[in-house]
This record gives sequence, structure tokens and C-alpha cells, in this order.
Amino acid sequence: MTREVLMKKLSSIEVKVCGMSEDFGSSSGGVWVSLEEGLLSNYNTFSDEFHNSKVNKIIEDAGYFLEQQDSGTAFLWKC
Repeated sequence: MTREVLMKKLSSIEVKVCGMSEDFGSSSGGVWVSLEEGLLSNYNTFSDEFHNSKVNKIIEDAGYFLEQQDSGTAFLWKC
């Protein structure tokens, strides 16, 4: 799955996609998501609930993983 398709798929389930990692000033190739807005604000990204969620399944099926940057920001990186 391409990064653009992943971004569209996550947006369609109300994950707040902020842009690409490059837009945040980080390395290229990632997806920047909010942990303060949208569906991901409902999860502790280190919890079993998140790891068993539909959101995490989409991320993993796309070949990405979530890495929390700070309390409100995370990036999705290609495995």
C-alpha cells in the first residue's frame, strides 16, 4: 500500500492525518498523525486496546508501524 493510500484510508476512519513526516521537519517517508484529535485521541498507543484496534490493523496491513514523537504527535514508518 502506498503512503498516500494509507493516509486516505486512515482519514476515512477519522484518524487525524496531519501530513507527511517531511511536513513536520522529520525524515522522509512517514505519515504524521495527531494523538490529540480524531480517533487516535481515544487510545493510549502503548495499550493492548490500541494494538488490537482496527486502526492498528490498517497500519500493520500497510506495512507500517506507529512511533510516538511526543504526547500529541506520532509518525507511521514503513517496516
